[in-house]
Amino acid sequence: KDFKYTKKKNELDNYNQYYIYLADIVVSTRNKVAHAKSNFKPEGNECPEELMVQFTVFVKEVALRTIRWFDKLPKHQKLSDF
Repeated sequence: KDFKYTKKKNELDNYNQYYIYLADIVVSTRNKVAHAKSNFKPEGNECPEELMVQFTVFVKEVALRTIRWFDKLPKHQKLSDF
């Protein structure tokens, strides 16, 4: 869904919970792949192996959109110059 600033406070909280949950999945899956050690303990919200290709496509698209969004920001809104 598109995020609209006209949403009510309780709807914004739902969006925030969704994004936090999504971020947890991305981090847990990354840890599963990048830290594939004998002491790795799954948290239960990692992407299943059979969906890893779709997950990779999703993360790639999010990264590309984030880079484009950041690139379009006016200079005074960027945290630092790159």
